[in-house]
Amino acid sequence: MKRIICLLLTLSLFFAFSISVFADDENEEEVLLDIKSVTFTPAVEGEAVESVRGGAADNTVLIDGDFMEGNQTNHQAKGLVLIQNTRCTEAGVYPEYSYTLELAKSSAFDAVKIGLYEAYMFMIGFPKDNNVSIESSDNGTDWDLVGDYTLEGEAEQTEYEVVIHTIDLGKIVTAKYVRLTFAFGDSPFAEKVIWEWEGFSEFALVEADSIVIPEPDDDNPEGYFWIHIDE
Repeated sequence: MKRIICLLLTLSLFFAFSISVFADDENEEEVLLDIKSVTFTPAVEGEAVESVRGGAADNTVLIDGDFMEGNQTNHQAKGLVLIQNTRCTEAGVYPEYSYTLELAKSSAFDAVKIGLYEAYMFMIGFPKDNNVSIESSDNGTDWDLVGDYTLEGEAEQTEYEVVIHTIDLGKIVTAKYVRLTFAFGDSPFAEKVIWEWEGFSEFALVEADSIVIPEPDDDNPEGYFWIHIDE
């Protein structure tokens, strides 16, 4: 009887704690992890070429915390980085490239934020199939696939804007390096049949909230929380 009462009280406390955690989460602002560096790498040298805009010194504008969200009619604006497809006239050729983010230290995250710039009439479009492949690594050499994710939306003729895409990974990932891989996709244009450009304003990783549950030990072999009640 005592064990049943203990279990019921434990469960009630657990659910009460869970509700308070979720309530706090709703009011909490997301925390972005400290990214130390960002590196651009084309799958094939010369097929995809990075171009930093607006006189910025380098592509660290992609990790400076400024997403530049909203209307952005100036595709030369400082803070934007464009990737040029040098084979945009060749149907069926979809050059790939990656951005590798190095964190200041190994950290846990559960979402990725991407500031994607679209400008239809400047031939700056979405990645192929709206897809981004996300990988993680502890050493920057050995990679594990986190998953393939879809960016919502498509390039509209009237839009020149930065849209922030928040990708919920559906799990907590701990790593020091994160690699984002994109490909150029089909365009609606007759001569440049593949998008000539893709553009970004920012990459960020959202710190994961975690609850530490005690491991089983000699006093508590099953790892449960027990509340002892005297008769």
